Amino acid sequence: MTTYYPIFGIQFLTSIVIYLMLSYLFVFPYLKTKPRHTALTILILPHLVRHLGMTLLAKGVVVGDNLNQSFATSTAIGDYISMTLATLSILSLHKNWKIAIPTVWSFNIIGLSDIILAAIKGIKYQVLTDLGPQWYTIAFVVPLLTVSHILTFILLTKK
Repeated sequence: MTTYYPIFGIQFLTSIVIYLMLSYLFVFPYLKTKPRHTALTILILPHLVRHLGMTLLAKGVVVGDNLNQSFATSTAIGDYISMTLATLSILSLHKNWKIAIPTVWSFNIIGLSDIILAAIKGIKYQVLTDLGPQWYTIAFVVPLLTVSHILTFILLTKK
């Protein structure tokens, strides 16, 4: 049986390194020139595409017929909740509501937890061979979202 984990691991880690380099060289220096609410909004914006996780529920269309449904359902729901919290965070930051920073904290904790739990389930159920085109989202978009969460935590903890 062919294992795709080495290929996926190399792609995932390479994506993380690339996004960290971009963040260090360009994104973080730029964000330092912006007000905190604006910088947080910029970091949260990529999470508005987390509705892509719902494609895991399209058996036989985007993903293989054998994709573990526990993994697919929990990942799709977690992604959609994270996207909803990202939307609420951006709105509350834009409107300068008092709940803005607590909302961003909630989004960031829940969003990163969702990524970690999906990774654990993905490994447990060995889903790589059934991802189909969704492989690209997990190998290239999820690392971007992960780095965004890390940068958001950094901004949240700085006064």
